[in-house]
Amino acid sequence: MIDPIATVIIYLTTTPELVALEGRIAAKHKFGMTSDAGVTTDDRWTLGQQALRIQPAGGEADIATPRATLDLTATCYGGSQQEAMAVALQLTAACRRAGRTMVVTNVGTALMYYVLVSSAPMFGFEPVGEANGSDMVTLTLRTAIAECPVRD
Repeated sequence: MIDPIATVIIYLTTTPELVALEGRIAAKHKFGMTSDAGVTTDDRWTLGQQALRIQPAGGEADIATPRATLDLTATCYGGSQQEAMAVALQLTAACRRAGRTMVVTNVGTALMYYVLVSSAPMFGFEPVGEANGSDMVTLTLRTAIAECPVRD
């Protein structure tokens, strides 16, 4: 079966709008992580860097067709609110460009029907460590992805 969250992350890492975030689009942020957490020095995210985290936020079961229809929380990070909002705007542009798209994953080629922004941006601050943190903008995404690979 296709992992819908991995499919969205892979799609976003290949879009021209978000290619500058190379290595900083993931299901879990890597700010303030140490090698004890299994993160190498090259994989760590530095506070103030622009980054994007995609996490599941619910959805609906589609009992009529074999597809996953999910809500996702997209958390856009930056060194300031403006930088975090710039990531959110780039994400919005990438989602608007996405139509029915094939995405190559490690278990086969996924068919992503759509990924859409379904909320207004919400500003916040995520503390990391005792005195540090990162500005963030949160958006809700909605996606539908076929559960079975379309090609192997």
